Amino acid sequence: MINLPNLDDQKYTDIVEAAKRRIPVIFPEWTDMNEHDPGITLIELFAWLKEMQQYTLNRIPDRTREAMLRLVGTELRRPTPATAEVLFSSGAPLELPVGSSAVSADGTEFTLTEPFRSQPYSIGRILMRSGDEYVDVTGISSERGTVFYPFGSGLECTGRYLYISLSAPSEEIRLDIMTEDRCPVPRNPFSGADGTPRDIVWEYSAPSGFRPCKVVSDGTHGLSFSGRLILRTGENFAHSSADSPEGGVWLRASVVYSGCEDMPLLSGIYTNMLALVQKQRESGFADTFLRDGAAEVCDVLAATGERMVMLRDEHGWREIPEPEVTVSGSCVRIDLPEYSGMADGAPDVRVIFCRRQFSGKIAMSSDGLPCQEFPFDPEGTLLTDELRIMVRDRADSDSPRWNEYSYIDDLALAGVDDRVFTYDAERRCILFGDNENGEVPPVGCDNILIVSCALTRGAAGNISAGSLQAISAADSTCAVEQPVSADGGTDRESLEAAVRRFRYSLTDNNRAVTAEDHRRIALRTPGLRVADVRAIQFFDPEDPFAPPEKRRNLITLAVLPYSRGRFPVPDERFLAAVKRHMEKYRLLTLELRTCAPVYVRINITAEIICGTSEVAAVRKNAEERLRRAFSIYGENGRTRFGVPVLESELIESLCGNDGVLAVKYIRISADRPDCRKTPSGIQIPPHGIAYCGSVELITAER
Repeated sequence: MINLPNLDDQKYTDIVEAAKRRIPVIFPEWTDMNEHDPGITLIELFAWLKEMQQYTLNRIPDRTREAMLRLVGTELRRPTPATAEVLFSSGAPLELPVGSSAVSADGTEFTLTEPFRSQPYSIGRILMRSGDEYVDVTGISSERGTVFYPFGSGLECTGRYLYISLSAPSEEIRLDIMTEDRCPVPRNPFSGADGTPRDIVWEYSAPSGFRPCKVVSDGTHGLSFSGRLILRTGENFAHSSADSPEGGVWLRASVVYSGCEDMPLLSGIYTNMLALVQKQRESGFADTFLRDGAAEVCDVLAATGERMVMLRDEHGWREIPEPEVTVSGSCVRIDLPEYSGMADGAPDVRVIFCRRQFSGKIAMSSDGLPCQEFPFDPEGTLLTDELRIMVRDRADSDSPRWNEYSYIDDLALAGVDDRVFTYDAERRCILFGDNENGEVPPVGCDNILIVSCALTRGAAGNISAGSLQAISAADSTCAVEQPVSADGGTDRESLEAAVRRFRYSLTDNNRAVTAEDHRRIALRTPGLRVADVRAIQFFDPEDPFAPPEKRRNLITLAVLPYSRGRFPVPDERFLAAVKRHMEKYRLLTLELRTCAPVYVRINITAEIICGTSEVAAVRKNAEERLRRAFSIYGENGRTRFGVPVLESELIESLCGNDGVLAVKYIRISADRPDCRKTPSGIQIPPHGIAYCGSVELITAER
């Protein structure tokens, strides 16, 4: 019996009763719920149709549901491997080839995907300077779990510097900087050429003083994220400056524009850090050039595993039987003296390699029939992005050639002559086409070759810091340190999760129409920590009493950044970034403006009746509770933008304290002329946020 999914467990009666419960909310004037009512008859009819629809949908297989999602533009997210950053324990120069790997204690393998060469310098001391005082933070930077503010924790950054000493000068300096994010409001990812929230100047020591460095690339975006910073120095970098803390080679950083957010928080500054990807390569290939009758490939798997060599000519790739191969460490040299390379500038030698225990799975035989399936069940999650296949022409041809077949998510999307294949993760098999959707591989023995295959553990690859302690190449091993946990690993998205994501996408029209649309999109402004936004229609903060005809097509966004300061206010750069971001989504007929919040001071005077003799303690607790009620950032991510201050809420807050029996009276006042006193409290401006000013509590015992 087939185990079919139950998309909705509602029965006919459940649907009818749920619809009836919504009637008073939507149509309060509808009071007749009896069966003779025509509206109830319609509800029963549609409930029957809904139940029949559920019955039909429950019998749609998952492959069909997945195809339907693909038709509406929603693809199931593929698994992604985790990435781990490691450091070398030794400062000696080091070169690592592709395929070098590090394995944790539980057998999780991380692989180097690009060749690595260590820099000829290392970091010595790291100092913070405030005025004339220096603080050595070298130990803090190297110790796991510790953090420091390089330019202080306040917004005032004048006279604050960060000094980094290097063991040797270099024209290009690469620093791997790790930041710490302890803010409750996450920073939005940067997009494209978005500006940084602050301006940082990097300088190098020279005889005439510190000279500015050229920032080649800044993956940290002004020390906002962990990343790599590449600096270009001058020719006289080898000489120390009179402004240096001491002799030697120094870099210096200072903040020339701090912005409105908190200052950066760092957990480490390193050099010679490399990234390892959590994947296990079962097979792979490397394309190179034939020069002077020889080709060379540097890859650990090529040096230690089984190999096949192919040469490209004007007809395609052909296999070279038993070439002369020389292995030296992780480098493989192939001597082909009787061959000449192509002159088109593209690689003409392909070296295919695989693990020795995988060699029995790399080749498959085609029977030449449509819709061929080949079982393929590796021990792990397959990375389909790295799955590559080559198919040989018919064996009876004069010179058989190998052709590349590309991976495709759905064979139904392929054309007649497309050389494609797909992988069914549930059935664990490789599928080919039928000459209508994808070309059928020709008949042959071992003529289908898996030339690239990699496995991952997905989310399980996000191992903790310190799990990787050594990295190995073909003939060498060196100690490493993993300062932070690996991240980025995800499992294959389930069909149910993809359906939920699609339903959510229907509510996100990616267009700012309503006030909530403006708020939702503004909160996603790239590179900023936006605590809250209020979209105010028909409101001009510069002229709040303007005639309605001047405010008809106007919407103002009151923007609140996150900062530990008492009264966070966005600067001009912050507001400009929000407005620039919103210009892509606003309606053409709409005028959009941004503004900072205004803070309204509320003074409170109240008399409370205490039921205990501990009057001082009751008064202290009551005042603290009152002030917490005016929290700027509010609850559930909603700030108290434009929320009136009601006496009833303040009385409720006072009565909620232990020892307070009653409130005899309460008086509140505001210090702004645009606040209006009402019988129930104080109405503040729509872009205003009330905060607690002076509190005078008069206490009396019962």
